[in-house]
Amino acid sequence: MKKLFFLLILLNCFTFAYSNIFESKESLKMVYDESLPDGINESKMLYNKENFYVEWIGNEDKYKVYHDNEKVNKLEYISKDSHFILERKENKVFLMGEKENKKIEKEFILDDLPWFQIYGYSLSLIDYSSDNIYFWTFNPQDLNFKKMYVYFNSFENIRINNKDYNTMNIKMKIDGFLSTFWTGDFWIDSEDKIYLKYKGLNIYPKLYTTEIIFNRFE
Repeated sequence: MKKLFFLLILLNCFTFAYSNIFESKESLKMVYDESLPDGINESKMLYNKENFYVEWIGNEDKYKVYHDNEKVNKLEYISKDSHFILERKENKVFLMGEKENKKIEKEFILDDLPWFQIYGYSLSLIDYSSDNIYFWTFNPQDLNFKKMYVYFNSFENIRINNKDYNTMNIKMKIDGFLSTFWTGDFWIDSEDKIYLKYKGLNIYPKLYTTEIIFNRFE
C-alpha cells in the first residue's frame, strides 16, 4: 500500500513537472519502425495542433483522426479494400463508406466515455494518477467499437537507438473476459510524453507479436 501511494505521488510529480510535446509544438512528424511478419516497416504519425489532427500511416492502412477537446469526434479510415468515415455527435457515432466494394452505413450508441483511436497521441494526454482509465476504440476489421482500459504499471528505463529514456510503462486491456487473453504494453517518455514503444499481439492480417519503436523526427 505504501509503495502504491509513493508511486501515485511520484506520478503526479511527473504530470505537473513536464509539458506534453503536443502542447508545445504546432506540428510534428514522428517515424517508427514497425515489426511485421515479413520484416520491418516504417510507419509515421503526423500531428497538427491547429485542428488537433493526428494521422497514422501504416503498412496496410491509414487513420486520419480529428479531435474535439482532445477526444476523437471524426475518423477517416483508408486501406486497400476499405474507405469509410465515422463521426461522433454526442453519444452517437455514424459510419458511412465502403468495405470490399460494399456500401456500409451503421450507427453506434456509446456512453459518455471518450473515444481514443491513435494511441500514440491519446495515451500521452491521460493523467495516470487515477485507477483504470476506460475509453472506446473502433476496430476497422470487424466494424465495431471495443471498450478498453489502460493503467500505469511502472517507471522503466529503456534504450532506443543508443539513447536512454525514463518512461512510463502503460498497460492496455480489453474490458471484460477478453482482458485475460490480450494485453498491450506502451512506453511513454516521462519527460515530454513522446510515444516511444509498443509491444503486443496483433490478430490482423494474422496472429503475431509486433513491436513499434520510435526512430526519429522528420
